[in-house]
Amino acid sequence: MPLQQGQAYPIRGYNLITHPKQPTIAILMFDTEAGPQLFAANREILETRAASFREQAEKMPHKSDQH
Repeated sequence: MPLQQGQAYPIRGYNLITHPKQPTIAILMFDTEAGPQLFAANREILETRAASFREQAEKMPHKSDQH
C-alpha cells in the first residue's frame, strides 16, 4: 500500500541494477513485507538521494544509543 494511504513498510533489503536497455537509468528495488517495490532513477537522482540519505542518517541516533 503506498505511503499516502497511511502504510509504510520496513525495508528488508534492496538491489540496485543498471537498466539492461537504458544504461543511464538504474532500477532500485526495495524488498518489503508487501513485496518488491521498484523505482527508476537517473544519475542525478541517485547522487542527490545518496547525499540526502547520508545527511538524514547522520541526524539519527545509533541503535546502540537508544534505551
